Amino acid sequence: MAAIDALCPTYGFVYQPDEHTSLYASHSENFDKGTIVASKYANAGEVLNPAKTKQNEIGFKYANAGFLTSLGIFNIKQANNIEVYKGSTYLQQDGEQEYQGIELSVNGKLADKWNFMGGLMYLDATQNKTQNGTNDGKTVNGAAKWNAVAVLEYNPDEKFSIVGRAMYTGKADIYNEQLQTPSYMTYDLGVNYKTAFNKTPVTLTAMCYNLTDKNYWTAYGNNLILSSPRTLMLSATFDI
Repeated sequence: MAAIDALCPTYGFVYQPDEHTSLYASHSENFDKGTIVASKYANAGEVLNPAKTKQNEIGFKYANAGFLTSLGIFNIKQANNIEVYKGSTYLQQDGEQEYQGIELSVNGKLADKWNFMGGLMYLDATQNKTQNGTNDGKTVNGAAKWNAVAVLEYNPDEKFSIVGRAMYTGKADIYNEQLQTPSYMTYDLGVNYKTAFNKTPVTLTAMCYNLTDKNYWTAYGNNLILSSPRTLMLSATFDI
């Protein structure tokens, strides 16, 4: 087994040319002590070699007129854990996964009583240094190139808020680009109400997920998960 210790530096720099703008750069490393293989694999219980995850990011943030805009470019490298079929399915390490992308986010107040938050991400996720170069350059299984979210919040008064959310997930390749899951968009709608029980502040929430009851597949690696149906959730958060 590989070494079980490592140095993991983390550092960053921020430069503010004016009161509205910040430019930044950062580097971070994380050491994984070793993935324990799940019970569904033939080598269940085996511990895969420890591995580092390294992340570099540069970007800027601009705040003005009640809005904050952020744009970041990132690069992440981590161990590539893949499924291998040899009579039975095994989980093994094979090279590395490299994630390169750009992410844009905007949030702030559109108007009196209206707030907005949105984000868009492009991701290029590839496999590198695989055995004999077999899967070099192929997309990381289950990684969609495009993801987006938009949230609109309306506050009719200081107690009520109504939240609508749309989320988009792009196409994703699985089984080393042999199959592809289609893109999908889902919508959520919810209401929050602030009150008090015995002088204890509490927020009551009613949230409907997958409002249109859409059927879709979500890819996690080579695993496919069928969407949850339209779901209503009620909750209470106490501020104690």
